[in-house]
Amino acid sequence: SAPVPSASRRVIEMVTSPNNPDGDMRMPTIAVGNGSNAQVMMDHAYLWPHFVGVEAPVAYGDDTVATFTLSKLTGHASTRIGWAITSSEQLAANLRKFIWTASFGVPRENQLRAVAVLRHVIGHDGDIFRYARALMLSRWRRLEQAFARSAEWVLHARDRPRPDAFSGERSYEPSPAYAWLLWRRGGDATSELRRRVGVVGRPGTSFAANSSFVRLELLMREPTFELMLEK
Repeated sequence: SAPVPSASRRVIEMVTSPNNPDGDMRMPTIAVGNGSNAQVMMDHAYLWPHFVGVEAPVAYGDDTVATFTLSKLTGHASTRIGWAITSSEQLAANLRKFIWTASFGVPRENQLRAVAVLRHVIGHDGDIFRYARALMLSRWRRLEQAFARSAEWVLHARDRPRPDAFSGERSYEPSPAYAWLLWRRGGDATSELRRRVGVVGRPGTSFAANSSFVRLELLMREPTFELMLEK
């Protein structure tokens, strides 16, 4: 059960939504506001139109911080740029102070690269989202067809469709960044996958699950994905 905040006990809940590794949308389990002495950090690294329908701009109260990363938006992981959104001026000031203290400021080259990338995305009316979504949907449909024939592996079902403000679609299929697999026989699914077909995944134990689960990366070049699917 979720911890209960009190006057003498502050609780900070971290929620990854969409979730990693299964792509499901998650909501906080504790109530914030009204002096509850609780705060929530919403990790929205995967909240982009090429992964899931985005119903509306992110808007939370002073007790919640939403974080994003350029890595999952455009693939510029090495730039190491992310941002946080909060309606609390005091919390925003504390975040700026922490980042400056911890890293002596973000490198200017990284900031300039991030600005150039974001200007490109805006200047091309979000074409990258349409391209990436079509690609990810195609991969998921091929993946589901492949595992539908398997007697030993179960592919975690995608979350329900939801409205998407970017495209205007009312039933927008999700296309998560990862595939979450269960090996029916039990045991070490990661080792079994590598031994049988030479595909490397992340073990379920890395995500608080047991070793019968394995996560497969889907963010790769198309020839690499086709090779993985063939295996």
